[in-house]
Amino acid sequence: MKPRNSDPGIRIAMGVIMAFVAMMALSCSRTPFSLISEIHSVSTVTHYDKSGTVLDSYENLSIYVETEDVGSEERLQMQVVSPDGLDTWNFEAQKKEIDNIVYFGYPSLAKEMGTHIQDGLWHLWMIREDGRALEKEFTVNRGKDIVAPSRRTVVYDKKTGIVHISDNLSYAINLLSEEKNSLFEGEIVGPEIDLKVLTKKWAKVSSMILGYYDDTVNRSIVDWYEL
Repeated sequence: MKPRNSDPGIRIAMGVIMAFVAMMALSCSRTPFSLISEIHSVSTVTHYDKSGTVLDSYENLSIYVETEDVGSEERLQMQVVSPDGLDTWNFEAQKKEIDNIVYFGYPSLAKEMGTHIQDGLWHLWMIREDGRALEKEFTVNRGKDIVAPSRRTVVYDKKTGIVHISDNLSYAINLLSEEKNSLFEGEIVGPEIDLKVLTKKWAKVSSMILGYYDDTVNRSIVDWYEL
């Protein structure tokens, strides 16, 4: 998801903003709900074509919260604003379950290619369906400005469904179809991945996303490979 001011569909963005304004008026007379925890992280995403050439490289900010009294079936609207106030994301929160705990948020608030997620104090605003609102500030520390593209190689044999990776790290993996639908999500260890074991729809896999945390640069590294 790109920030509001970079979206050419300005009418749609303005409609979302006006919906927020309406909900703000409703929330003024409501009791705020409570926040248990907040998780955020910065990731560098690099997209490679089949030959290994970099197609795109950008940064993502993910943000998730756990609340005390919001049910797993409830819908939350969220707004995230950058420290300088120039970038604003408005969205319906996605649900993510970790260790039987439901978190609300979004995995990929993205900047344009060649630009960075800002360090500093960010603002998060949440609204429930009943109009109750919650505000939260959180501090982003990106770490290093420059993260070099991965030097690993990925080779895919379409006949056998085997992917060969030039290292044996542990990765989070997401297999995508040509329509960018997720066919498998989980964890794997290189250097060899048998797609037939991971999904019955292995023949429809068009690209693969590998992710891991690199503590030397204080961020997640996400590499997206076209197969």
